[in-house]
Amino acid sequence: MMRAAALAAALLLHSRDLVNWDILSHVIPRLDGLPAFDLQEGGAYRGGVYAPSLRYHGGMFYLAVTPIRQNTRIYRARNPRGPWTYVALDRAAFAPPLFFDDDGKVYLATSIGTDGTITLHTLDKTVSRISASRVIYYNKGAEGSKLLKRNGWYYLFNAIPNKLALTVSRARKLDGPWETRPQIDDTTGGHQGALVDLADGRDVGFVMRDSGPIGRVTNISPVFWRDGWPVWGTPDAPGRVPERVQKPIRGGRFIEPPSSDDFNAATLGRQWQWNHNPLDPY
Repeated sequence: MMRAAALAAALLLHSRDLVNWDILSHVIPRLDGLPAFDLQEGGAYRGGVYAPSLRYHGGMFYLAVTPIRQNTRIYRARNPRGPWTYVALDRAAFAPPLFFDDDGKVYLATSIGTDGTITLHTLDKTVSRISASRVIYYNKGAEGSKLLKRNGWYYLFNAIPNKLALTVSRARKLDGPWETRPQIDDTTGGHQGALVDLADGRDVGFVMRDSGPIGRVTNISPVFWRDGWPVWGTPDAPGRVPERVQKPIRGGRFIEPPSSDDFNAATLGRQWQWNHNPLDPY
């Protein structure tokens, strides 16, 4: 008898060049907390998880995510293939970016576009509890914060949904003062994203662009630095995601996630996804 696959909540992909991706694992085997996840007391369509943040620190993979109508959860695993366990925090942080500072302190930043107030939560050393919270900045309309550090500067990347735009802010201290500059928008490449640092020290930009019926498409872009600011594009064409670019890491083979199943195995393939928790096998 065919057994059900795990719920595809927080699908984890793997790539060696940011172009060819394969399905690695499902972080959340079952989404608990609401009867609607099991199609009880109604359904939870479009009500799962959004905007997770994945980090690696001290030999552990961490994923911060806030399920709809639930408090923020911190999932963790030694192996990204799992098993993953989680702890729930005492509040909900919208689109929570997890950030490990150089001094070992751990933070979650959160902001929501209906306001733009950016709150910084300090987590304890076990990355299990919020020990303090404070407002560090106001960026009108900002949401989807991403926080990173380069050469002694803190950088905040924020989506501005009503403008379909991306801003970058920087400060020497987390409490500011912050300076903000506009970057790109949906006409020049996208509106929500940040940077990926490669092993050779280069940065690659990634953003999402609303593409009508196709949905949100993820774009990658070369990024260069000018006067301590990241700039999407190239020095010859700054402020624009190029239509075509070379792969950030060249030489890898073509890979794509499986998209069909011959049902010859005892379990369904890892490509299967569900819009509610699957039934347990008999």
